[in-house]
Amino acid sequence: MKYVRLYKPTDSDYWYLDIPPDLSPTGKRLRRSTKTKNKRVANSIRGQVEEGNLAALLGRSGSVRPRMAVESDYFDALEVSDDHSELTVERYRDVIPRVLDDCSWPPRTEELLAHWKGRMEREEIKPITASRERGFVHAFLQWATDRNWIQSNPCSDVPRFRTGRTAREVVLTDEQVRTLLAEITPKYRLLVRWMWATGMRVSECLALRWADIDRTVRVRGKGRKQRHLPVSDAMEGILGELDRQGERLFPFTRGSVWKAFKRARDRVGISKVSPHDLRHTFATNYLRAGGDIYQLSKILGHATVEITAEQYAHLVPGDLQAGMERLDVGRILAESPDGGNGGKGPGNGK
Repeated sequence: MKYVRLYKPTDSDYWYLDIPPDLSPTGKRLRRSTKTKNKRVANSIRGQVEEGNLAALLGRSGSVRPRMAVESDYFDALEVSDDHSELTVERYRDVIPRVLDDCSWPPRTEELLAHWKGRMEREEIKPITASRERGFVHAFLQWATDRNWIQSNPCSDVPRFRTGRTAREVVLTDEQVRTLLAEITPKYRLLVRWMWATGMRVSECLALRWADIDRTVRVRGKGRKQRHLPVSDAMEGILGELDRQGERLFPFTRGSVWKAFKRARDRVGISKVSPHDLRHTFATNYLRAGGDIYQLSKILGHATVEITAEQYAHLVPGDLQAGMERLDVGRILAESPDGGNGGKGPGNGK
């Protein structure tokens, strides 16, 4: 029988277990709280762990599945998914265990927050890195929650880490977009046009299915939120050119889209431009054409208008005299039921 040491840290009233690597679900030495101040109860948990019953510590509720089993299934699902590149999957494999090794299982909100705050205070990471890691961990925990393997997603209550910086905005001119369209591999041209016309994220475009298209486009955004975009003339034209044989509108992976975009931009000579910059371009053109930042927040699927304002408030009035006819997709919000124009917003379809 392997020995598990029971001890009480000087800064805590709870009993902890020191689990050796050959009993640990991670293969590394673990120190975990028993979440009890009662030594008799803690000793009972230690005995169960020594006998191999890790659920006694890592998930005492009968509905909680052991962490290592959840991680294994999740990473296997990522491997066969078309939505993530190999590099992204590797980042998930690196970030999730590293963060959760610092928490109990299931993790608590305060543990997750303390983990990232501590690393930022020690200047190991910047806020933007913490935000990215939060996204990875949130996705993993939400996946486990959806399968009832844990009761709730504690990462949902971890506030976003503000970077204190303005967004890196690369706004493409109409001519630059047309040049990119001419250079990019033909099968990706409709996707680029769609992103330029809607401001949708790459992941949102790749998740679109024909079942999501009716009189509106149902968009699955971040955090499992959904929004609906009316179909503009520009969007209608793209839909008419797409192949309807498959289930998805754009049957690509994020990695393949990035590679095709990078090859095209390199040939054009536009450095430091990513597919996401088409979203910035849409938002900037929309505001410069006289659009409202509150409505833009709804189009982009931001959780709050403050997020939109943080990135784009500097564009609100001043130089916003271009006119909506510059941008056909500026009609999207004007076509809302309270728009008062019967769906006949300005735009020339170009």
